[in-house]
Amino acid sequence: MRLTGYSYSCLLARLPEPLASKVRGYGLSIPDERIYDDEDGELGREDKPHVTVKFGLHTTDPQEVISKLQGQPSFRVTLGPMSVFYNEDCIVLKIGVEGRGIHELNRYISDVFECTDTYPEYRPHCTVAYLKKDAADPYWFNDYLSDQFAGIGVQFNALEFSVPSGQKYKIPLTGGSPPVEIDTMNTNRLAREIVKVARDVLAVDQYQTVNDAVAVTGLDELEPGRTEIWYAKPSFSRETGGLGYRYMEKEGILPDPKNLKKTHVLLGTVRERNPEKIWRAMQGEFWSPHGEARSLIRGSGLHHTSMSVGDIVKVGSKVFLTDMMGFKEL
Repeated sequence: MRLTGYSYSCLLARLPEPLASKVRGYGLSIPDERIYDDEDGELGREDKPHVTVKFGLHTTDPQEVISKLQGQPSFRVTLGPMSVFYNEDCIVLKIGVEGRGIHELNRYISDVFECTDTYPEYRPHCTVAYLKKDAADPYWFNDYLSDQFAGIGVQFNALEFSVPSGQKYKIPLTGGSPPVEIDTMNTNRLAREIVKVARDVLAVDQYQTVNDAVAVTGLDELEPGRTEIWYAKPSFSRETGGLGYRYMEKEGILPDPKNLKKTHVLLGTVRERNPEKIWRAMQGEFWSPHGEARSLIRGSGLHHTSMSVGDIVKVGSKVFLTDMMGFKEL
């Protein structure tokens, strides 16, 4: 997607490497026939993953921007699970972004610059791809709602200032440094290399069971055993909103330990009996470092790879619910 041809300027934060390549790679996992592209080639898959800090600035002067941002601190965000929103022509697949600092910076920019707001509420996110709508299967995209990036922290020390003419400038958040124009030419070779790496990653052998991860990662915790790992069904995750035990108890929607099949899917059984050790081993970057669990997850009707709030570890007769912090025995 190109950030050119707009009526306004914008300030955005580029995802650093290698995280940006991983996001691009995930976009490449979506079949071409499902990708929406307009005539101008401005949609499709996001080739430069970023978080927009503010769109709608009237100014095109980078010196004005760096002057008004001088002294503004760098900020950190945490990526969340994937979700979508609908445009008139397509569906936008995005990664959620959370963080106090980015909201404070957005408000500050809105106060000190002349801006036109195109959306009533600021909801930071990182776009992955623009998807086609399908009247026959309106929720086909559920297969691609992953949480493999959820929980990743990202520190931003600079912004990119993009003006309607297409020029881009790096704006340090430490203040004092002059804006540097970004060279956007001669990027085809890098783009080809990124595509090649992503294709190689997507071609890795897929797990048939959770225990297959042992041979790939050496995680002894996932050796075959009797401890059961139950992942929350997408319908249950949507109902609970990832808000933990207290919320579920208050709303009367705690899972029934005697009927876990109603709300959860048995993903596998392992040797480890300590829920905390299982939780750590079942984070996507550890047990599925190159997407090896993708087929297993989708084949189980699930959308998330990393063990998350609402998932369950059953050790003998004891049932432990993953909470906001630690576990809660049901």
